Amino acid sequence: NADQLFGWADYLVFVAMLVISAIIGIYYACFGAKQNTTSEFLMAGRNMGTFPVAMSLIASFMSAITLLGTPAEVYQFGTMYWLIVLAFFLVIPATNYLYMPIFYQL
Repeated sequence: NADQLFGWADYLVFVAMLVISAIIGIYYACFGAKQNTTSEFLMAGRNMGTFPVAMSLIASFMSAITLLGTPAEVYQFGTMYWLIVLAFFLVIPATNYLYMPIFYQL
C-alpha cells in the first residue's frame, strides 16, 4: 500500500535529523571543551542554563513509547485522553516549587 511507505518529505526529515546530529557530534568532538573530570562530564561543570537543563529533562521523561503510543491510545479510546493536559496545570507548578530547588542544588 503506497500510503504506508516513506515519501520524499519523510526521507528528507529523517536524513536532515541524522545529518544535524552528526554535525553537532563531530563539532563538539573536535572543537568542544574537553571534560577532565566526571563532574564536568556529568554536570557540565555546574554552569548550564535553565533551558538546556529543562530540555534534557523533557528528553529523559518523554520516551519513544509515549510518542508512539499516545496516538494509538487516542484513536482507540477517544480524545478524553487529552484531559491529562489539565493535570499539567497542577504538576508543573508543583514540580517548579518542590523538585527544582532540590535538583538545582545537586
